Amino acid sequence: MDAIGTIFRLLWELGVYLFVVLPDLLPIILALATPLALGALCGVMNERSGVVNIGIEGIMLMAAFFGYLIGFALHESIGSGPALAFGVVAAILVGALLGVLHAWLTVSVRADQIIAGTMMNIAAFGVTGYLNRLIITPSGRGGAGVIAPFHLPGAVAGIPTDVAFTSRSTRGGSGFRAASRTVLPACVPRSSTRLPARSRWRFQTTTRAASAFRRA
Repeated sequence: MDAIGTIFRLLWELGVYLFVVLPDLLPIILALATPLALGALCGVMNERSGVVNIGIEGIMLMAAFFGYLIGFALHESIGSGPALAFGVVAAILVGALLGVLHAWLTVSVRADQIIAGTMMNIAAFGVTGYLNRLIITPSGRGGAGVIAPFHLPGAVAGIPTDVAFTSRSTRGGSGFRAASRTVLPACVPRSSTRLPARSRWRFQTTTRAASAFRRA
């Protein structure tokens, strides 16, 4: 009975602690979890297109570092605001280029998807750490600052951004789903592609639809 009473007391103390502390911590938790949630959504979209991308952490790290590096290099000459804008653009371009690199490795070269993602993660940790010690740390200077908080207008905030809606109800989402049926068979062992006649007919139909979609 003493053990049961101790368990109930600990649960009660935990509930009281969460009730008192969680309202103050929740905004911080949501702010810190937002990049992770965006990375998870990126992984979902990769899965929907038929590619396993475990290099998302490396892509995010490289994009964030080079965005910071551009702001760090430009903020004294052109000001904090323009330097932040150039940094955001640089981060987007670096992320897009690394995404293209991963797509080329896994789809065109047909490299192992897990190995390619692991390579990008290791390279990102090494490159960013080296450049940080080489350029940023010895200078003793800070970055361009932070982007001031802002609220999206109601018209923009109301635009559907749900991944499920995008993948099922838009033309790009249809392309993702069609690509997954085309890319996956090319990335699995050949023995796994020996399908029954009905499944082969479905695969060929889907492939023709995907080809027609790309030509359109």
